[in-house]
Amino acid sequence: MKQKKYIVLALLLFFSIMVVTSAIAAPPTVFINEVPLLSESPAVIENNRTLVPMRAIFEALGQTVTWNAEERSVTSGHIWLQIDNREARVGDKIIELDVAATIINDRTYVPLRFIAESLDKKVAWDGEQRRVDINCKPLEDSLIEFDLEKVFYEEGILKAEGIFYNRGNDTITKVNYIDIKIYMANKDGEQAVVADHRFENIPVQLKPGENVAYVFIFAGVPEYKDATSWGFDAYDLDYESTK
Repeated sequence: MKQKKYIVLALLLFFSIMVVTSAIAAPPTVFINEVPLLSESPAVIENNRTLVPMRAIFEALGQTVTWNAEERSVTSGHIWLQIDNREARVGDKIIELDVAATIINDRTYVPLRFIAESLDKKVAWDGEQRRVDINCKPLEDSLIEFDLEKVFYEEGILKAEGIFYNRGNDTITKVNYIDIKIYMANKDGEQAVVADHRFENIPVQLKPGENVAYVFIFAGVPEYKDATSWGFDAYDLDYESTK
């Protein structure tokens, strides 16, 4: 009888180990607005934090990304991270990360929650299913966005053309101010801020769902002939609206 008990206990222990091992081995899944994140390399969990391949997550969230091989850093708009460095930057603010960006199998991995929340996304973790859901935050009554379309020089003057979108339910009557940084990168991936300016008292009249194009002019910025790509960060904005 004792022998049978030992056999049953051994089997229970064996299957328990199999279940635990299976759970540990299963990579977490990532969904963005209910669409699975596609990547050749799976997401991983390190120190209870989900890390994902750098290029896959930035591109899935509609962001461009620059890799600086010399300093082993990642830049995307106002976000900056460095491999094995737990200090990251969002604009001028330094953020202490729970887990640093790292290299796994020759691929750069970045902390998922930090990236998503820095882009104003909502993140939810389902531990039972080992699933991460990233979604846009719910619409507010008043919500205005500015998307850059292009950066260019015209007669030696730097200009940035973009579109204001009214994503909310109120009518936008005026943009009190918007702070915009312009970045450039050369063929070596080196990136620098070439302009940082506050534009004030911008007349707009946007009903819910409407958009309008606008060109910002940056006077006194020299022309960077070695620039191969441009980026921007509209990092602060204030506006007025009516119901």
